[in-house]
Amino acid sequence: LIEIINEYALNEFKILRIIDQIETKSCDIKEFYEIPNPLKLEFYISLLVALKYGKDFFIQPNYKADHIGKPYSHAPGNMGDIEIYSKKFYWLIEVTLIRNSKQQLNNETTSVISHLNSNDKFKNYQNKYLSFIAPYVHQRTKKFLDFSIVDLSKEASVKIKPYSIEEFVNITCKKTNFEDMENYSRNIFEEYKKKLI
Repeated sequence: LIEIINEYALNEFKILRIIDQIETKSCDIKEFYEIPNPLKLEFYISLLVALKYGKDFFIQPNYKADHIGKPYSHAPGNMGDIEIYSKKFYWLIEVTLIRNSKQQLNNETTSVISHLNSNDKFKNYQNKYLSFIAPYVHQRTKKFLDFSIVDLSKEASVKIKPYSIEEFVNITCKKTNFEDMENYSRNIFEEYKKKLI
């Protein structure tokens, strides 16, 4: 990812502009123009995360790429989109352009929760994070992910937050992703506790 950033002279401004116009392809880099939009969003989110966190953590997008790092296929069905980790934590980023409420809930949410727990390499990590990114997060999707915060807390310290693309980009530019997911998850946990009292 860092090599691609350097090779194409990418910076935060260029990456943000491309993400903002991802569905119009109006300011795209010609070498990446034909990449389908959903895969392109994964690619540019990976580049943004690498730009911000690449010196601190290991970042592994799971899409299939050619010899120059250009993606040509989504991550296989049994893994999440982007994995970031260190010896202390595991952070999974799931990216989708799906806008339909039913498809978003059925096609994305259960699989991403499964990915969070199924990766043997990170199974015993006590600190796990999940960012779910979509153009718009439907209420049913949000409710499922909020419930998962409470449900998964029995096994590990799990922080989850659903984001619009714009919100995720803004938080990432400020490098406050972890605090943001922690605060969100803490508030959801407290809300559930109040409902049970």
